[in-house]
Amino acid sequence: MGLVAEKIINLEQAKALGLDRYFTGKPCVRGEVYFRSVSHRKCLCTRCEEHETERKRKHYQENKALSAQRSAEWNANNPERRRELKRAWKSKNKSKVAEEKKKYRANNRESYLEQRRAYQRANPQLGRASRSIERAKKRQRVPSWFSELDLFALKEAANLCLARSEYVGGRWHVDHMVPLNARRASGLHVAANLQVIPELLNRLKGNRMILTDPDEWLAYMGGKGTDLLQQQSRQKAA
Repeated sequence: MGLVAEKIINLEQAKALGLDRYFTGKPCVRGEVYFRSVSHRKCLCTRCEEHETERKRKHYQENKALSAQRSAEWNANNPERRRELKRAWKSKNKSKVAEEKKKYRANNRESYLEQRRAYQRANPQLGRASRSIERAKKRQRVPSWFSELDLFALKEAANLCLARSEYVGGRWHVDHMVPLNARRASGLHVAANLQVIPELLNRLKGNRMILTDPDEWLAYMGGKGTDLLQQQSRQKAA
């Protein structure tokens, strides 16, 4: 690596100017002429940084058990601080947390459902409250002109879910094309707003304004279609 600066700036001058690096014009122990860090005075060239990264990796591997033990002890002695730091990290990394949850649910579906059922059995009042809220939302979106035809369509949609599960395979859901509780729209709980789609597409859709046209979901069947839908879901949420 050649010379990167013509002007020499020593450590004291860099501190006085409020800089985070300085330049001596002299080669480092690996023969590179490059900037040095004001904070730790180490060379910042590529070879030195690679050496430091490897040194840290080896140190971590050699002291992995000790680090895990110290971490466990600190967590046990500082439970409130640990929860506070965890909440702060989750708050700053909401998209990453949501993505990890989706991956976990997809890769551990049976385990996730069992955990959910166990939690619901242990907290039946929360399940009743959640169902009550969902019923209230639907009641609010049922128009005054709701008719026997709409009720018949709801029952037929539920029967279609069972029929497709039996003959096509997988699980199917009754979905509102325009969600009842979307951010910028609110659909109605009526026959014209219903469709029967695969469970995975319904979960990916959530309350977003996608798959809002009849039979639009057919274009997203298969792996590539699911990936495209996930991408559109993230764009709608942004």
